[in-house]
Amino acid sequence: MNLNPQVARRVWPWLLVFVLVVAAIGCGRPGQQIEYRCPMHPEVVSTHPGDCPVCGMKLVASSPGVAAREGEKPRQALYVCPMDPEVTSNEPGKCPKCGMKLVLAKSNAGAMDDTHAPAGLAPVSIPAAKREMLGLTTGEVATHRFTHHIRAAARIVADESRLFRVTTPAEGWVDKLYVQGIGDVVQKGGPLLELYNIDALNAMRRDLSGFAHFGGQTPNQVKDEELYVRQKVDPTWQPYDYLLQRLRRWGLSDDQIKTLSQAPGDLKRLVIYALTGGFIAEKSVITGQRLQAGDQVFVLADLSRVWAEADLSASDGPLIRSGMTVEIQAPALPGRSFSGHVAAIAPFLEAQTRTQRVRIDLPNPDAVLHPGLPAVAILTVDLGERVAVASSALLRTGERAYAFRVADGDRLVPVVVRAGVTDGDFVEVLEGLASGDRVVTSATFLVDSESAMAAALKAVAGR
Repeated sequence: MNLNPQVARRVWPWLLVFVLVVAAIGCGRPGQQIEYRCPMHPEVVSTHPGDCPVCGMKLVASSPGVAAREGEKPRQALYVCPMDPEVTSNEPGKCPKCGMKLVLAKSNAGAMDDTHAPAGLAPVSIPAAKREMLGLTTGEVATHRFTHHIRAAARIVADESRLFRVTTPAEGWVDKLYVQGIGDVVQKGGPLLELYNIDALNAMRRDLSGFAHFGGQTPNQVKDEELYVRQKVDPTWQPYDYLLQRLRRWGLSDDQIKTLSQAPGDLKRLVIYALTGGFIAEKSVITGQRLQAGDQVFVLADLSRVWAEADLSASDGPLIRSGMTVEIQAPALPGRSFSGHVAAIAPFLEAQTRTQRVRIDLPNPDAVLHPGLPAVAILTVDLGERVAVASSALLRTGERAYAFRVADGDRLVPVVVRAGVTDGDFVEVLEGLASGDRVVTSATFLVDSESAMAAALKAVAGR
């Protein structure tokens, strides 16, 4: 076929282009073809479009041999819920839990080293501009002096060393009572009751007669030989100290014994006197009652000093030392406080309350602290200087505590922290952070959410 030379010149370039295209298509690598993979299960591969036999998702086309290169799985767009990073999808939509719109996630967390990050968290990168927008601030880990304040429930009780039991030196009948009941105030040396017993009265007269042989002298005025060498006097005479103790059992003072010993016959009645001043705390006798020797009739309480018993928690107990100053406040006495000191610490915990009891010695000069009065014990313990971090920087989950340490560049790395004591504003760092480190102190929950999302993305990408 003869072509017009002019037409041939026009057709020839197009023919050449067609031949080159056909050659390029036909010269591809042998065996190479389009592959279709499941977005959720990259191991599912097909040479034809269709649905994943595992999850039913539509297979998508991928470049040939992408997953074969060094075992790498294909990367694809991933949508996550802003409130729950565990909810992910390969297609835009809404979260099935909260209904929020899924957002396209940035999978940049995998490039950071999170070898020592807490489980479920990963390092994140937040630029300075975004930090300012979030209100994110940082603080330095440094030494801080800790002062631990303790407030514990307490109650006022009587000082047991100032409780005095009054017993009868001899048997007899109560002829008269000088006190009416519990709460009465008695003075030291004041009469408590009269006891009728002729035999006891005669015995007391003999003791006074024997004491009269010393002329009412005090022990340091009597020579040693006079105390033990029996004189040629009444056979009932007994040594000075023994007679003095027997007479003192009736509550007689040394001046009363000296006066009565001058005229023993003038003693007409047996009277029991108060050995100390105070309040009647217990009364177990009435007029006409018959008593045996040694029977308890009264309990006297000297309330010039009292005790406060405070119940401390098991964690506060080890911080307390004997002699520490304690402030006591009573709700019934507003505006007043009383200062005392720790007198004793119980070596065991109460079985029911798991608290440790501390006894506090308190002066009570005006007797306004009555036994049984509820109170509050306030103690301040100086714990010294320790490495600490701001309380706002620490996030607690119940099982662990962690903070976000500022690393190189814009990176924030989650670090597990073992915390110690706290004073409210600062927390002692026992492990995890060192002095001089900088940590996030505000917007920590936003950073925590970002870190959790980055960890979830990495977990999905690693499937």
